[in-house]
Amino acid sequence: MFRLLPFLFLAYLINEYQNYTTPKYLALGDSLAVGIGSFWGRGYTRLYYNWLINYTNYRCLCYCNLSAIGWTSKDLLNAVTFNQIYRNAIISSSIITIDIGGNDILKHKYSSNELYQALNCFKNNLFSLLQEIQCLNKHAQLYLMDIYNPYPIEHEMYEVAEAWVTRFNSVIWSTLGDQGSKVSGIANVYSAFKGNESSYTLIRYNNVHPNTLGHKIINDCYKAITII
Repeated sequence: MFRLLPFLFLAYLINEYQNYTTPKYLALGDSLAVGIGSFWGRGYTRLYYNWLINYTNYRCLCYCNLSAIGWTSKDLLNAVTFNQIYRNAIISSSIITIDIGGNDILKHKYSSNELYQALNCFKNNLFSLLQEIQCLNKHAQLYLMDIYNPYPIEHEMYEVAEAWVTRFNSVIWSTLGDQGSKVSGIANVYSAFKGNESSYTLIRYNNVHPNTLGHKIINDCYKAITII
């Protein structure tokens, strides 16, 4: 057993080196990026990756999804700042997509005072997150998506959600012209979902996540802004 230890350690080092150096498409975010709501393997990040590798420039990309269910902008910022797995993945990525902010709203959706505080925290977290990524990797294409309102216009939560989604989206879109973030583009998911909430989400089942069709639409929004 002890004779095998040097070989096991060497295999570990080789694996870590490959994880550190292999070009990646890196998905960061919350449950949307995980693929919740879609059929298995049909989440938008997997669809987007499958589309990317059809192109010569991205044929050698590997798929790396470090998203987590329930995460807020604070959770993602902490991971990117302090977790070496995340930092190594960012360093070796060619394309990075981020969806974040929905849970910042949902956690405080019944309190205006808390939502105003959450909005300010989100702004600070998002810009810090993008600057940290920029420090780690200046060459990766970095794409964000804005936040959709899952409620159709006749729903009792529509107006409240619309007001706050719009405010949070203003923060997201303001990153596009910020030189410190170097955002390559923003997928306009909000507009794509507007008027199609019942078709693209699971809101009929009291679930704010996109369904399989909704994930396809998000993928289409990312494809539309990707530099090939």
